[in-house]
Amino acid sequence: MNRHIAWANYYHGSLTPLTPLPLSLHTSAPSWIAPASGWTCLNIDDVVSQSSHDCKIVGLIRNSTGEWLVGFAKAIGHSDILQAEIWAIYEGLILS
Repeated sequence: MNRHIAWANYYHGSLTPLTPLPLSLHTSAPSWIAPASGWTCLNIDDVVSQSSHDCKIVGLIRNSTGEWLVGFAKAIGHSDILQAEIWAIYEGLILS
């Protein structure tokens, strides 16, 4: 796991910040797209406090009809957003 975090930190340091789109360019709310019949979909999210860097991750696995199969929510301590995303993916893969 530490090797993967080191890799993520290396690439995270080489990224340039993105400028968010103005609200007027957002045309619709995000929506969930169902996987093909017989497949499942892992959805993850995370939040990192800007002041304390405390982080929480969540995720769920749904089937092709949108039925919730399993989910998780976890506080992971101090982190940055990239590490939190990777950790959430890791936790989701463990559940799958």
